[in-house]
Amino acid sequence: IKSYMSDGLDFLLKHPKVDPRCVAAMGVCQSGSFPLLLNSVRPEVIANVVIYGGAQVPEYTAKPPIRREPYEQIVGRITAPVIGIWGEDDFVISMNDVRKLRGILEDHRKTYEFTLFRDMPHGWMNDTMPGRYRPKETAKVWAMILDFLERAQNGAFPPDRMLWKFESDAADR
Repeated sequence: IKSYMSDGLDFLLKHPKVDPRCVAAMGVCQSGSFPLLLNSVRPEVIANVVIYGGAQVPEYTAKPPIRREPYEQIVGRITAPVIGIWGEDDFVISMNDVRKLRGILEDHRKTYEFTLFRDMPHGWMNDTMPGRYRPKETAKVWAMILDFLERAQNGAFPPDRMLWKFESDAADR
């Protein structure tokens, strides 16, 4: 994955229509950890976008040959801030999984902005999933992501500071 994504990043960084100072990485669901994997070896990434992924139990338990080092070490090397979006009713990633990723980021003094959306199931931003898609919340998330990317591009996340933001509206279950 790292090599494939790194090759893609190299392509973007050399493309004449791409500002190499403004490249972010995004992962959704099973690819949610991909931005973190890429940024752990490529500091050119200015922001990591994780949408209902990147915190699943297999991320923490994968062993060689799938993962050659613990996820905690990989996350500890990221250089860019992370925006993470999850749903309260996600059947793939629990609130405890999200808390674990927060803990790893905090242990390594990494900047993040996480939001856990009330009553949202897994896949709620995917308009091809009838019954799950939530257009109002999806529009809100895209506005949040664009704002985050703009702030990252404009230096709002200094490398010598750690900014932690977690917003949640979840039931006590």
